[in-house]
Amino acid sequence: MKNPAPASAPAPASASAPLLLTVVCQAAAPLYHGVVMNLFGAAGYGIYAPALIILEIPTRAGVCGMDFGLMRKIPMHRAQGDTAREAAAVGTAVRVTFFSGLFLALIINLLTFTLRDLFGAGTTAASILSVLGLLAFSLPFVLVTVALASLTLATQTARGNFWIRGVTEPIAMLLGLLAAALSGGGVTALAIAHVAASAVATTVALFVTSRIYGGRRLARAIFRAPHHRAMERFSLPLAISELLAALSQYFHALLLPLWVTDATLLGVFFGAEYFARAINNTRYGFDTVFCPIVAEAHTHGDRPRIQENLSLLSRWVFSLALPLVLLFSLFPESILSIAGRDFYSGAVFLVAFAIAMGLYSAFGLTGWVIAMTGRPRLTLLNNAIAVLANLALSIALVPTHGAYGALIATIAAMLLVRLLENIEAYALVRVHLFHPLFFKPLVAAAASCAAQLVLSPLIPNPLVRVITATSVGFLVYLVSFIVLGLTAEEWRVLERIKWVRRLRKGGAT
Repeated sequence: MKNPAPASAPAPASASAPLLLTVVCQAAAPLYHGVVMNLFGAAGYGIYAPALIILEIPTRAGVCGMDFGLMRKIPMHRAQGDTAREAAAVGTAVRVTFFSGLFLALIINLLTFTLRDLFGAGTTAASILSVLGLLAFSLPFVLVTVALASLTLATQTARGNFWIRGVTEPIAMLLGLLAAALSGGGVTALAIAHVAASAVATTVALFVTSRIYGGRRLARAIFRAPHHRAMERFSLPLAISELLAALSQYFHALLLPLWVTDATLLGVFFGAEYFARAINNTRYGFDTVFCPIVAEAHTHGDRPRIQENLSLLSRWVFSLALPLVLLFSLFPESILSIAGRDFYSGAVFLVAFAIAMGLYSAFGLTGWVIAMTGRPRLTLLNNAIAVLANLALSIALVPTHGAYGALIATIAAMLLVRLLENIEAYALVRVHLFHPLFFKPLVAAAASCAAQLVLSPLIPNPLVRVITATSVGFLVYLVSFIVLGLTAEEWRVLERIKWVRRLRKGGAT
């Protein structure tokens, strides 16, 4: 007989307001890159962006799987009432991420110092390596911040993640960017400002987590609790998997500068990619809500709960991603105009990345079913296959087709991973994300697209056109969604907004 889930089990609606605010803030993150593009131009951005994307690889590996280790172990130990093991999990996550960041920063600087001489001073590749070496000093701060934000989510306190990832990080990065621009130090000053902003974000993360978890309790966990060996064993395959996943997505950043030496073209390509990332960013907040739900439901043998939340949250991700896919696909030049005229030629890259990111985000939650039900090695295998596919396609296409070859290789590897994950989730756990209500965002998106296509030719000014058409399109999307009918769970989320709650109460009376 399976054990029932405890009454305190997390539900999506309970964390809806902070979650949705975090998602909105994360989706707006590419606007930071739009400001960078404007201030530093395509050539400057073509140095900064590849270095930042390459840094994503050690960043995701350097977390050592501790974020999702916390997501699995904290709910498990709380359900068991094991406070000692919970403290061990917290202390292990913070210590491992900090020392991992220090080690990686040292290794990256040794490598960049050596490789700069091979490419020669003044080359695009050498400039990227110099910026990468500076950015690497942010790793200890970034990795600890990830661990602390994951702790707030694992303890079902989504507001902590909102203040850390949704508010502090964007504001710190923006202030650092403005300071770098005012200093006149170019991309080097921007890299230094990035490190300083990361340190500020970690400081605030420590304060926020202390307020939620308890300052003395957190300090004891970090400095006195023993290592959580079981969490380390669980997290290691996920760490390797994250490394391979990062390589499958960002291998082009390592390879493309070897064949494309024009920093302006690199800036255009990576600028389009960063704008499209706003679509996938809408999913990240849901990842960290979904993982503890799956871990706890799996502990209690509650497969229907996994199925219900997978369908519900995937539909929410899809519903949030679709308007952005439409925006980037219908008005790519207008979106890129935020970055300046140098970036207009990236419209094809933006449309292709937008469609791919929409699919990647919509099918993304299923992968955590595999990992959170105790199959991290299968996740590792999936990402290994994607890396090999990306490597083969990149070697075959990039030398002859340049940026377009990198585009094809990257998108193919991303979608291959999602296909494997969804097949495996159904075969092994008997869950899938598909639900009859998935037709709602599709119908709403079709109505929104039609409205924007009809309205756009009537407005001559490009800026007014995109603002007006997008606003009307979003309104049509929202109204269509409501007309098609909302589920009880969706109304519970919306009613956390005061004016919606008052409107419904007024209608009821």
